[in-house]
Formats: sequence, structure tokens, C-alpha cells
Amino acid sequence: MLPLELLVVGSSAVVSHAIQIPIHRRSLSRAYPVDVSTYCDWGTDPFAFTSLEGMAYTGTIQVGGASFSVQLDTGSSDLWLDTANATLSNLTSTGRNASIIYESLTGAAGPIDVGNVTWGEFMFPQAFINAPGSNATGEGEIDGVLGLGPPYSSSIRTELETSRHDGSSFITNLFKHYPDVPNFLTFLLGRSSAGESDGGVFTIGELLTELEAIIDEPALPALTNWAWVTLVDAVIINGARYSGGAFPGSIGKLLGNSRQTAAVLDTGTSTSTAPPQYVDAMYKHLPGARFDSKNRRYYVPCDTKLNISIVFAGSHLYPMHPLDVINPDHVENGSLMCTGSFEYEANYTGIDFLLGDSFMRNVYSLFEFGSWTKPGAAEPHMKLPTGLCSQLCATLQP
Repeated sequence: MLPLELLVVGSSAVVSHAIQIPIHRRSLSRAYPVDVSTYCDWGTDPFAFTSLEGMAYTGTIQVGGASFSVQLDTGSSDLWLDTANATLSNLTSTGRNASIIYESLTGAAGPIDVGNVTWGEFMFPQAFINAPGSNATGEGEIDGVLGLGPPYSSSIRTELETSRHDGSSFITNLFKHYPDVPNFLTFLLGRSSAGESDGGVFTIGELLTELEAIIDEPALPALTNWAWVTLVDAVIINGARYSGGAFPGSIGKLLGNSRQTAAVLDTGTSTSTAPPQYVDAMYKHLPGARFDSKNRRYYVPCDTKLNISIVFAGSHLYPMHPLDVINPDHVENGSLMCTGSFEYEANYTGIDFLLGDSFMRNVYSLFEFGSWTKPGAAEPHMKLPTGLCSQLCATLQP
């Protein structure tokens, strides 16, 4: 969920119900420790969290003695909370204010306060935007957003640079206060067709046993310090390969070659965006397809069969489940119509693709903060294991 101040298209907060996420720390010597839980038995997974129809992924944190359901968002870096219905204690005012505005013109604004934050076994003082009455809470179904993006895009950090208060992002503080915890996190997002369900698996500093081979995958370098941006080599659409066509000023064009494009991995956005030529190649020629110019997306019959894969690291293919390339929308002339999960990217700045939950549900993703949070550590990067869809598609279907 990328704020407008990053000048990258994003979506407003998509909401979900809350669930506690117990985070377990243990002394392990591996560079990438392995958790003993199993992704096929999420009901007993100690790292289980919750989604609402696969549209958003949340956890519960405690701040100043009150509990808040927050969306876990790799597309932003600040913690903000709607405190309108909460009574908080032992807060410290910084005397500064901050705001976050999303593309939908929803947002959060208010004073920056510091309070003790507890999340599972982790506890430390944290600066956050105290935003009572925010209109980005989806009618109260979430209480805020916990940004897990690169620390340098934090509005709080910028605002408090000239103050005596620590404006470090949540994830920076966590790794600073718990230096024995390896500074990466992972997501395995679940899928649901209706109602509240297990969110999948979320970990900090640990890997899932069945998917520990992710450590052997190529590192996808983080190309900026303001978002989890990396290079895309191609998109495979029904067997045809498409590449190139980066926007003017694209990071892909600046840092890659002429056939590469730039993509941001964003757990806080439910759908995905792409350059128009890619979206047209996906949906335009499908029987019954209709383009909605206002919302920059296609309507297609829900019985559409479409195979889409994203190619990273030269030749590593990441197929998407057919359930994730279209979304049920409305009934039209007696038939159920869907929208394409990929919409036109508006190209506010240097990215070409925004890969939200519709893509992220198809990968086990590792976000390594590296030197961003631990000086002298490895360069920040992401890893995505290949072949995951073949292992998980059956278990992830509703």
C-alpha cells in the first residue's frame, strides 16, 4: 500500500479482522533459521495470521495498553493507529505531526507519539502516528497499518530527524532491540473465498521447514531504499513471452537493460498493476472482455481461463494460480463477471509493475533488510522460491 508521497500508485487500506501473531525467538546459528511449523497445517501454526477473503492480512499489536488490528504492509514504512475508540496510557508526545495519504485520498494524520509496543514476544518503545478518526480503516475493520517497507521511506523518521526523539521504523527498532534475531521476515499468504480465514504464515527471522530451500534462490536486489523494488525480466501470458516497454524514468530502464522492467512487491495492496500493453495482452482479446476506462481495468467472464507467470532473475518462472488473475465482481446479463487482477499502472514515478496480494499469494517471499537495519550486513534483497505453485495450488484453493 504505497503512499502518495512516494508518488507511486497504491490502493487504500483493504481491511481484515484481527488475530494474535505469536512471534517466537530462539537461539539458532543458521543464517536463515528454520521454524518447525508446517504450512499444510495452518490451524496449529504458531505464526498463523488472518485474512478477509484473501484481500488483506493483519495482526494484533498492543500499544499503550490497548490492542489494535493492523494491516501488515510491505509497501509503506510507518505505523499509524486510529485511536478514536481506545484509551492509551504512558504515551510521550514528540510535539511533531505527520500524515500519510493514499491514492484513494484516504489517509491518516495526527501527532507523532511514542508508546511501548508489544507484538508477540517483542516489546520496545515505538513512534507512531496517532490518527483518531482516520478514513482509511475500512469502516472500522482495521485500526491502522504496520509498515514493513524500507525504513528510509518513513514519514515519521523524516519528521523526527531534527528532534530528540527516535523516529526509527517499527522493523528497525525490532532488530535493534533484538540483535540476535536475523533481520528478515517472510510471508506465505493464504487464500479464502468467503469470510475470515487463516492468513497463511508470517515469520520474523525464521523460515518454514518445508520451504527452507528459499535460501538457495537467487537474491533479487532491492533497487531503492524507499520500496521493495526489483527487476522483472518478462511476463508469460498463455505461453507468449512479453518484455520491455518500461515507462520513461522507470528504474528498470535506468538500472536494468532495455528488456527489463521494475516491480514493487506490496502485501498492502490487494490487486496488481502493470503497463497498459501488458494488461491488454492479458485481457483485451478474451471473449466477452470489456475495458473500464475510468478504473483502468478489464471486465471478463468469470469462466475465463488465463495463465500468467512473472519471470525474475533471468529465467526463474513464478506462475499465478488462475484464481488470482481475475476477481468476481458483478452479475451482467445473467452471467457473473470478473475484473482482471491486473489494472493499468498510472506510472507516477519509477516502477512499471505493482505486484500486490494477487501475485504474492503465489510465492513464499523473504524480505532481507540487511544493511538497512544492521550496518555491515548483506545488501537488502528479496527471495522467492520457484515451483511453489505446484506445491501449494491444491492446498490454497478455497
